[in-house]
Amino acid sequence: MFDISHVLNASSEIKLRLYCFSVASPHIVGVHWCVNNTWNEENLTAILLGKFNVTRPPESVVRVDSINVWYEWKVTDLVSMAKEENYEKITLTLEVEDPLEGIARSLFASKDQTTPEMREYSPQLVFTYTQPEANSLDTIIIVASALTLTVVIAFLAYKFSKRHTRKTRHHKARSKSHLRRRQGNKEYMHAHT
Repeated sequence: MFDISHVLNASSEIKLRLYCFSVASPHIVGVHWCVNNTWNEENLTAILLGKFNVTRPPESVVRVDSINVWYEWKVTDLVSMAKEENYEKITLTLEVEDPLEGIARSLFASKDQTTPEMREYSPQLVFTYTQPEANSLDTIIIVASALTLTVVIAFLAYKFSKRHTRKTRHHKARSKSHLRRRQGNKEYMHAHT
């Protein structure tokens, strides 16, 4: 059982991790959501275990065949469903889905460890959060802004270039006109001298 009352729904993946220290023979183990959260470790008996009816199919299955390793089951959908139905705790049960050979039994470390070194092998519910990608609308706005800025710069450069060309032509025309006038004045003055 895990407390999920403070879990954010924004996680991209949730996994159940268990450390296996004994396997009788290889077998397939599935993880299920059991909606029965009325039990606690002090009152758990074989009779209460009979009330752990699991009707939903497993979210994920794993082949268990080695010892001294961590096994992981994806439980993202199970935790999401429990949150949507306002559960503050989630009970996850493991069931043998398909015994491959021999006795289908495996033992996993519990949270009740006597030494600090062994506590690192306690069951874990691992949440992976990812940074949301930029919304496609945001991307379109950024691209459109960049294009607009480019067009504005190109337009201003064009206008400045045209204005500069016009000024240059106008300046040349004025210079020629001024030169002609001066030459005309010189001729006029020359003629009247």
